[in-house]
Amino acid sequence: MTTGTSFNHFPLIASQIKPACKRVVRETAKDIQDMAVASAPVDTHWLESSIYRATDQGVKYSGAKFSGTGYQLQSKEMFPPVLPDDDTSATVGVGATYGIYVEMGTRYMPAQPYFYPAVEWARTYFMHALDFEGLLAAGVTGSIGIEAI
Repeated sequence: MTTGTSFNHFPLIASQIKPACKRVVRETAKDIQDMAVASAPVDTHWLESSIYRATDQGVKYSGAKFSGTGYQLQSKEMFPPVLPDDDTSATVGVGATYGIYVEMGTRYMPAQPYFYPAVEWARTYFMHALDFEGLLAAGVTGSIGIEAI
């Protein structure tokens, strides 16, 4: 016969994993958007103002100020935002139709990368934050009063 106390915190831990994952995905999407906006080359600010993030909470554009004329604003074409498939996904994109040409360059213009470096920059944070043991140690177990080992 064994004596002692046993605790089963699995239901509580399991219930908090999805909200923690959603938070990490939203934070990473915001970081990618912010870094892409900061790195985007500026002429009229249209490119940086068209960078958006779409999460389960909606679509948010960067808020950069477009400095063109009214005619330029009317003539700018923009791709519609791509919405995520579920509540644990996010999409960061560029609405300006010429964004890919700035990112990759053309045969007449050298590349001015702003988007892919932002994704690579945020990859480390994302992978570290979604590390299961780190997730348990940092957020989930702390909420039930268990010390991380």
